[in-house]
Amino acid sequence: MAKKEGVKFYDHQKQTIALRKRSPIILDLSEPGTGKTLAHCEDFRDHRNHRGGAGLIVCPLSLVGSVWPVDMAKLDRGISVSCAYANNREKAFQPGHDLYVTNYEGLKYLKENWVQMKRKLGLDWFLIDEGTAMKNAQAKRTKIAMQIARDLEHRAILSGTLGSKSILDYWAPMKILDGGKRLGAIYSAYRNAVCVPVQVGPAANMLEWVPRDGAEDAVAALLSDISIRHELEKCFDMPGEVVHNLVITLPKKLMKVYEQMAREQAIALKDKVITAVNGGVVATKLLQIAAGSLYDNDRLIEVIDTQRAELIADLCEERDHTIIAFMWHHQRDMIIAALEKRGRKVVYIDGTVPGAKRAQIVDDYQAGMYDDILLHPQAAAHGLTLTRATTTIWASPTYNYEHFDQLNRRAYRKGQERRCEVIVITAEHTLDMHAYEVCLTKGEGMHRIFDAILNYT
Repeated sequence: MAKKEGVKFYDHQKQTIALRKRSPIILDLSEPGTGKTLAHCEDFRDHRNHRGGAGLIVCPLSLVGSVWPVDMAKLDRGISVSCAYANNREKAFQPGHDLYVTNYEGLKYLKENWVQMKRKLGLDWFLIDEGTAMKNAQAKRTKIAMQIARDLEHRAILSGTLGSKSILDYWAPMKILDGGKRLGAIYSAYRNAVCVPVQVGPAANMLEWVPRDGAEDAVAALLSDISIRHELEKCFDMPGEVVHNLVITLPKKLMKVYEQMAREQAIALKDKVITAVNGGVVATKLLQIAAGSLYDNDRLIEVIDTQRAELIADLCEERDHTIIAFMWHHQRDMIIAALEKRGRKVVYIDGTVPGAKRAQIVDDYQAGMYDDILLHPQAAAHGLTLTRATTTIWASPTYNYEHFDQLNRRAYRKGQERRCEVIVITAEHTLDMHAYEVCLTKGEGMHRIFDAILNYT
């Protein structure tokens, strides 16, 4: 198989390829938009040509058909890539292909047929894209990935936002990569070594694990021999990106509903132990009301106010192309209605849009067929290139820094030639402000360990 003519790698991509040649395992922490998928495609191409083994990639659903097969085709159309979805897994996991790509849910199918599958397909190269999906050591997919990885010599995990919530998030991905060699084989031992427990509530198990002084540096040193990180603005001459918070005042009617709900929820939680589950439910309800709608569990009861949707339409009318992050279906529908009323051509991607259609939507948007594209962060924050846009608007803030950072990089990435902006709409005197502040604080914590890793590599 010959490399496709015309493909040129940047110096930072060559560094990644060189590390892969030196080490059978790698943790690639490069920022979104730096072109790390193409570097790992080149590693597989070289691996396939010299060793003959087949490869397995596990990634988010949105990347299965839209990123890995596309980047591999840029290098070598002679490499056969099979994409395995829920409706075709048995057919997709048949001999005759070089590279098999599936989503996280495909891990269960692989486990059920693993001994036969590994032998039949000749697998010996394994990559997990967006490795934050493997940070929970107790999750079934993480445990399956650990089992599978033991049988595959060449392993890689990619994530530009690993550790966005906690330094503890490194343990499970590293257990997949090296079986516990660097961070230990027992999670509790690692946790006790790098963190101290702080009591945050009356119950004995209400603890927050806070990193010990110097923990980031210590973990970075342990991971330095197999880690690499490239930052977008150090790799390319980027035009710059600015993030700003657009604060609005809720109408009196909506603020009255918000304050009443806040009081009722506070009363309901008064005599209960506040957990991540019930606390999260309350937070979601309050964020939904601040956004203009009243929900009963998952059922929309009433749209109280459309001010935020109209504001987004105003912002979009001042721009040629935008990306809009939405949180709930009702919010998506409100925004689309406001934009279409003004003659804007609009499209969206969320969990209801199948993979093949997503790829077409992205191509059409990049070709200028749509003015605005709405994305749900959980379903479409990773992998998509939407450099037609220069503005990303968050209809409501998110607590999830990974989603925030990743979705913002759909426009601000390699190939972007214009200055970009991110606008986060928040309502004053509501939980919006807290969500925005917490999200940015998590990002600061994540970058501390990234900076430490850069100092060691």
